[in-house]
This record gives sequence, C-alpha cells and structure tokens, in this order.
Amino acid sequence: MELRDLHYMETLAAELHFGRAATRLHLSQPALSQALARLEREIGCPLVERDHRGVTSLTNAGRVLLSETQGLRKSIAMACEMSRRAGRGETGTVAIGFVDAATFEVLPRLLKKFREQFPGVSIVCHQLKSSELARAVEVGQLDLAILRRDEPPPGVELRTILLERICVAVSRNSPLSWLRDLSIGDLANQAFVLPVQEDVASVRPGFLRICHEAGFSPRIVAHATSIQVIVELVAQGLGVAFAARPWARDNPNVVVQDLRDVEEYMELALAFRPEGMSSEAQNLLELVFDGQALVVTT
Repeated sequence: MELRDLHYMETLAAELHFGRAATRLHLSQPALSQALARLEREIGCPLVERDHRGVTSLTNAGRVLLSETQGLRKSIAMACEMSRRAGRGETGTVAIGFVDAATFEVLPRLLKKFREQFPGVSIVCHQLKSSELARAVEVGQLDLAILRRDEPPPGVELRTILLERICVAVSRNSPLSWLRDLSIGDLANQAFVLPVQEDVASVRPGFLRICHEAGFSPRIVAHATSIQVIVELVAQGLGVAFAARPWARDNPNVVVQDLRDVEEYMELALAFRPEGMSSEAQNLLELVFDGQALVVTT
C-alpha cells in the first residue's frame, strides 16, 4: 500500500467528486481512478459508493481505512517536515570552541544572532587553548572554533573575524589612569601582569616584544591563565596589563588606556573544516561571513 494512494483517497473523500479531487491533487481523473482501484484491490472490497454521477460517499470499509491510517499519515508528514528542516540545518547541534578573549565581543553576539535565526539548533560551547581548538576542529570534535591565529592543521581554514587594538589596563587608583596621552615608555617602571604562554598562539610573545622594542624588559609580578584573572589583579593594584578595551568593560576599578605609539592588534580567527560540514555549522558560518553577526573592529 502506498501512502500516496491514501492521500489521494483522503482528498477524494473530502470532495466526493473525481474531477474536483483530481484538480486539487494536480492529477488527471484516470490517474486518480487507478489509484483508488489499486487500494480497493489491495483491501479486497469497495472503498467508495458510486452511482452514475460518480462518488456519493465512502463505504464503511473506506471510512475505517481512513480513520485507522490518519495517525500514520500525520506521523509520516511530520517526519518528512522534520527531515526537511534537518536538511536545511534548522535542527541539530553545533559544537563551537573558543578562547576566553571571544567571550567579550564575538561569542555572545554570534550566539544571540544564531539563536534568533535558528532556534531549533542546540549549541554546545567548549573553552580550550588555541592549539587544542585547532586540533579539535581538525579531527571533527568541534564544528567551528574562535581562536588566536596560527598555522592551521591540514584541512582547516582560518578567517579573521575580530581585530582588537592593544591597549593598557591600569587600576583606577593608579596615576596612569588620569593620563590622556600614554606612551609605552611610561610603563617602563611599572609592574606587569602577563598571561601565561599556554601555546604557540599565545599573545604573550607580542606583549614582550612591544616592551623590548621600547627599550625595556617588563617587571613581571604575576602570570595568569585567563583574561578575567588578569583584569582582577590589575583592579587590585598588583600591576598593569596589556589588554583590549572590552576586557575591562564590566570592571569599574580598571581603566583601559590607548598607547599613542603602539598601533598593534590582537587577532581572533574562526577555524572550520570546509569538507564535511553539517548544514547547521554551514548556517552559522554563513551568518558570520554575511556580516550579520560580526564586524571586524579595532
């Protein structure tokens, strides 16, 4: 028994007229008659009452057939629609990894926009080191990752999604917080809080280079593994730290100042595998690079 023939019969039962039913179904009348005949042969009895003008009603067998298969037809229709949605990437799961710097601007904006457009897709987030993120994308454990740019593994592409100017974060109680024309040289005698170098994509070497090019080696008093800890140590007056402006946005005890002679940027990139991407991940990728979710900023 073909589900299509049951659908034809349902339409015929609603119209009780071969011509009108065939028109609704975009069929010829002979094709509709043949579908009904197939069902009647399979069931072994008439399913509709006929007179010289055509169909007058369903037989008892026809009514029972449609009644008993109604739930099946609805289930099949629902399954087909769910399958179409899955094929369009409107359901399923996306696994996305990130470094902590992504939590201030990139990740919240991206996830908010994606949820608005694809509410049926679940998002699983993983915070890891850049090198770990790249490897996880390579082996398929993550669909995408927001990380520090470095040489990508085979099969993985990187595209820049955010550039953040390197500034300096100082305690609100520091005399430096009142200056409006800070130079890198003004930091030569300051204590520094620096990130731990966790992998080759760390921003730490760039921070050290900036100091060395200015003619001094930073006096490092603390190392931290997360941006949030660095900002809090600065807030407590332990030292200054290189930072992007958004990092201290929610800490009233920290002031972020531009450095007039430092025109350098920290880069965040999106890593993904073009081959074998799920429809859900492809939708997220397109959202980013259509400019709907993110803008490369300074």
